[in-house]
Amino acid sequence: MEKEILKLLKSNKDVYLSGAKISVQLKVSRTAVWKVIKKLKEQGYNIQSVSSKGYRLIENEQRLNNSELALIIEKYDFIDKSFYYDEIDSTNDILKRESKKYDFKNLLAVSSKQTKGKGRLGRVWESDNGLYMSYLLRPDISPIDAPLFTQIGAAAIVETFNEISDIDVKIKWPNDIVINGKKICGILTELNAELNKINYIVLGIGVNLNQVGFSDELESIATSYKIETGKDLKLRDFLEVFLKKFDILLKEFLNEKNIENTLNICRNKSIIIGKEVNIINANNVRKVEVININEKGQLLVINENGEEEAVFYGEVSIRGIDKLYI
Repeated sequence: MEKEILKLLKSNKDVYLSGAKISVQLKVSRTAVWKVIKKLKEQGYNIQSVSSKGYRLIENEQRLNNSELALIIEKYDFIDKSFYYDEIDSTNDILKRESKKYDFKNLLAVSSKQTKGKGRLGRVWESDNGLYMSYLLRPDISPIDAPLFTQIGAAAIVETFNEISDIDVKIKWPNDIVINGKKICGILTELNAELNKINYIVLGIGVNLNQVGFSDELESIATSYKIETGKDLKLRDFLEVFLKKFDILLKEFLNEKNIENTLNICRNKSIIIGKEVNIINANNVRKVEVININEKGQLLVINENGEEEAVFYGEVSIRGIDKLYI
């Protein structure tokens, strides 16, 4: 009911809405309305309460919270329920836990801080003053196509930066977004599946937004929107654009079986196509030339034997010889 009352207040900002009118429209008691108004005020909403007139929302800059996030996701078919946290251990982990409590098909979790953020191969991800979000989906696709979700996430991040800034971000296949050789965003995709069926996919994305510095270990390889532009960026401003871009590419893939737009973005913004890189697999290091990304989202390379080879997501970690990568 919070979402419905907030929507009414936002769509009637110039007038007072009486508790009686709200209760009739939503078919709830006036006491229930009063309790929700009280809760919204506690969340930081500036709501005027005037006897005999009712309630009016005074528009101001409202920080993101569960009520706001619920309103944002209303337009998206592929998000059934959302969760916002000022601080959480891991948005990926919270969705895996919450998925056991709800019958909803697709879930979204958002936070501005993680205490146990992680990247691929168990690497630590410094997670403070940024945007950390995870998307749990239950798509009706083959498990072999699951890695394409990483490409969709990467393409949507690139499109988001293109809309909100002049930052020229690039993609380090398969899951890093970089600028000037430093990482500004990472993507972690986790799959729970059986042989021919996906139970769920969790796509976790961490974006460095307003960090002004990093630990000594990461200072030379990580950057943020604020470091690159000198400006703060509100978490909501990035999130709303990202969800719009992601939804377009996701629908193309799931509804239209079309991944070409996603792959073209990943190809055009690739920082490794046309370059020699090291492929690191456990203790084995091979030098190859990257020539393209194929229709399955795999990296096409010319290997050490001069043969064309498809490198599968999850089997390798790519690092550039010229220190472009983390």
